Amino acid sequence: MLTVQSEIAVTAGDTVKLDAKNTGGEVTKVLWTQVGGPPVAELRNSNTLNASFEAMEAGNYKFEVTLTGPGGEAKAFIIVTVIEQAQEPPIADGGTEKTVKQGSTVTLDGSSSVRAQSYKWTQVSGTKITLNNANTVKPTFVFPKKLESLVFELEVTAADGQTKTDQVTINSEKDILTVGPSPTYSTRTGRWNIIGTTDVFGPLVTIDIFRTNGGKKIGTAVVDELGNWRFRGTSQGFLRGETIYLKSSSGGELNNIPVQVVR
Repeated sequence: MLTVQSEIAVTAGDTVKLDAKNTGGEVTKVLWTQVGGPPVAELRNSNTLNASFEAMEAGNYKFEVTLTGPGGEAKAFIIVTVIEQAQEPPIADGGTEKTVKQGSTVTLDGSSSVRAQSYKWTQVSGTKITLNNANTVKPTFVFPKKLESLVFELEVTAADGQTKTDQVTINSEKDILTVGPSPTYSTRTGRWNIIGTTDVFGPLVTIDIFRTNGGKKIGTAVVDELGNWRFRGTSQGFLRGETIYLKSSSGGELNNIPVQVVR
């Protein structure tokens, strides 16, 4: 009598053992043959009760074993189901948090991601920007002329369709303000003359000027494309010995600036 395990399930890459048992009379010949499924490169020991092969490809394999003896032939079949190995998911890496200059071009970097076949970047928070080449490893954008943080999410997809995400935060640094020769204020005309610079160039950058005592706003200067600004507005009641402070729309500040009060 010939007996076999009729169905076997394995994972691709495994060694499959095909075992037959003879509980009857004399056996003079054993033959294993493949009768279905992806071709097997080598069916080892196919003339014994215990054959084997390497399951390199997923699919359904069918084998026939024939035992021959003085009493005739006995046949049996085994179905081997080979499934794909479970793939490890990708690892998304959107890079490390960093601080950049406002108005500069920033490159996001997902090159440290693992098992990634495709990339998709999206902005999660912050002033809306245009993300160039958002479906590449290293997209770019121009940071707004604001003191803020922008958050981006990277989604990577592996060859088998599995996805993972990671987020990265890009911060901006405050601009650096300077004020030129001593600001002047005329008590006769109420006219101010204040000049200065910032390292974040206009347009879209302004400098607000305040009285240090009481915090009353004096006026606003507009920064030009070279980073220069000048205030020539007027106000009333500024006293000798008072100081002013400056605050940029890009976050920079200068405090307790002395003023030359003239007639």
